[in-house]
Amino acid sequence: MPEKIKEVNRWRHVFLGGNVSLRTKITIFLTLYIAATFAVLASTILELERDQFTVRSRAGATALLNDFVKAVRLRWNPSPTGEREALDLPEFKSRFFKDPRIVYVVFQDPSDRLVYVPKLAPAFSGMAETTRLTPFLRRSLLLRGTNERTLSSYPEGSVTELLVLVRGKDNEPLGVVRLGLQESVERAALKEFTRDVLGRLLFVNGVATAAGFLLVFVLAGRLEFSVRRLHLRAREILGSPSPFEESRDVLTLLTREFEGIEKLIKSLKEDRSHFVSTLSHELRSPLQIILGYADFLSRDGAGPLGKEAKECLSMIKESAGTFRAIIDNLLDLVRLDGRRLPVSVRPFLVGPVIDEAVKAMRGQAEEHGMALETDVPGVKAATGDPVRVYQVLLNLLSNALKYTPTGGIIRIGVRNGGATLEFYVKDSGPGIPPEERERVFEEFYQATAVPPARGSKGIGIGLTLCRRLVEIQGGRIWFEGSDTGGAEVRFTLPAASPGAVKAAVA
Repeated sequence: MPEKIKEVNRWRHVFLGGNVSLRTKITIFLTLYIAATFAVLASTILELERDQFTVRSRAGATALLNDFVKAVRLRWNPSPTGEREALDLPEFKSRFFKDPRIVYVVFQDPSDRLVYVPKLAPAFSGMAETTRLTPFLRRSLLLRGTNERTLSSYPEGSVTELLVLVRGKDNEPLGVVRLGLQESVERAALKEFTRDVLGRLLFVNGVATAAGFLLVFVLAGRLEFSVRRLHLRAREILGSPSPFEESRDVLTLLTREFEGIEKLIKSLKEDRSHFVSTLSHELRSPLQIILGYADFLSRDGAGPLGKEAKECLSMIKESAGTFRAIIDNLLDLVRLDGRRLPVSVRPFLVGPVIDEAVKAMRGQAEEHGMALETDVPGVKAATGDPVRVYQVLLNLLSNALKYTPTGGIIRIGVRNGGATLEFYVKDSGPGIPPEERERVFEEFYQATAVPPARGSKGIGIGLTLCRRLVEIQGGRIWFEGSDTGGAEVRFTLPAASPGAVKAAVA
């Protein structure tokens, strides 16, 4: 079985191009495509030209026949003594003799007598004599005035005969003009015309295909050069010992290098996850000790403290809390990357979640002399994870507290958007420049033009985590512009009915 698999893979490799370069593959494929396209186009043009040639050829004979019928109508004398003199029409002889297809022109009167005018090929005289009008043709000519028939069962050859009824001034039938066209001559003329047109089309097709080949060859060369540079760059990223390969199939080489890069990225993510988890574990223990002793000292556990010492302890607790939030956000971001962060989407009431977030941040807001207002009109329900929505609101409120000056106002609320609910957190700080409103959601990016009113900027993962948490719940988040100053962050979640919340709780 392994030998059969190897054989199948070998033929698959050969079928897909084997060791042929990318330029050669693209050039061959597109050149064949161009040649096939032009061949189909040339075939279509050839058929159209053949049809046009046939139409033009038959139209010329028909026009000549109509002119001849008019002359017969004017000069035909049905008296027994003037038949041939009346149809001696020398002005038509040259016109008929110039057309090699015409083998006879005869006039057949109502009594079936034939008058040959003005051309008759001797080999076809018997055909003209033995193919008189049938009753069916007579009735058809009386109704339509014209007809056409094919005479193909004679040794003289196949003939297409055009028939026109000649009427006199009183509209009485004077007879029928019959014009025979030799089909072999028509076919020979069509064959010669086809050969001429086909030669021109093949020449044009060859020139166009050659031009297409050169163009594709140059463009494919540039593409292969770019892909090869990408391959060499991929080898540099992987730290391969040599940038050269025996294989000429650069796509195969590039695919292999990208598989290596994919493994490298996966390994780096795993290493980052392990590093962050280990670092967070190592930092949490001393951080908890710092927070514990700071809380102990602030409650006068080691004796009464002065006002200045309590202010210092407050700053220590606030900074340690910020540090703990950074560690928690970093851990959650890593868990999101590894899809290990639990997210339970369900209907929930919005008001209690916002109240909990405001309650958690109200102490810090009052400590810095800021007003924290809420706006949740009516009973509203959303579809999402209330724990993660609470986490997003805490991050947004923490940012608003950091950038809002003392005495400012922070407003948090929700609006009805039809199928969605729109949450918002608006502060009265300096705001975010328009060019940075999208970039602040990038990982580890920090707004350069907006200094915080207090504390440090952080490491730039809070808003990244907010975006990831909102998007994983089916919403979106953005900064809304404002001409009056301040920053307003909005995010949406799918709306739900209060009844759905009650059903979920039950």
